[in-house]
Amino acid sequence: ELGEDLFKAFLRDHTAECEAALNFSKSGEKEKAFEFMKRSAEGGYIKGQLFLGLWLRQGKNIEVNYEQAEFWYNKAADQGSGTAYHNIGYMYEYGHGKEINVKTAYEYYEKSKELESFFGYRNIATAYYFGELEGYEQDYEKAYNLFLKAIELGDNTSSHFYLSLMFAKGYHVEKDIIKAFEYLEAGKVAGSEKCKEKYQKMINCLE
Repeated sequence: ELGEDLFKAFLRDHTAECEAALNFSKSGEKEKAFEFMKRSAEGGYIKGQLFLGLWLRQGKNIEVNYEQAEFWYNKAADQGSGTAYHNIGYMYEYGHGKEINVKTAYEYYEKSKELESFFGYRNIATAYYFGELEGYEQDYEKAYNLFLKAIELGDNTSSHFYLSLMFAKGYHVEKDIIKAFEYLEAGKVAGSEKCKEKYQKMINCLE
């Protein structure tokens, strides 16, 4: 249950409404979670809008509704959220409520990057790493610098993993297994599942 102080806080603070919604979600109180997240989003709190959009896209605490998910992402995007632009791009890339359109997806990812979102940097970096998309010819130097920027901005998922691969294989950088291992370890500590899995495989090989 919510403590008295938090209960009083969310009556006047859309930030607290969002936090209350997350607490309700953790405790399995779906209706209350959605109600308070919607209040937060309607109050103009960007984080609330992003979470509400995510829940609607994933069907968490409410039925899936892609149209409403995009509506709330757009509300956050209108306030300058780079994460929101990434999330709309994701819907285009994977066909959530619309036909798959990778070109449009990456236009949104570029906007996300312009707004200094690590999601945007990471996605564009990955495009340059693989070089499989039109307009993104393989360029390890660009990928390397973009992955570094994504980490600087807070990415704790894929960027460490790809930098580890670049040092392990000598892509743009001098091959350095120790450096590759350090990036895996840093990614593991940051919470990257890819890094955790690869790190453990390397440890097993050394035992």
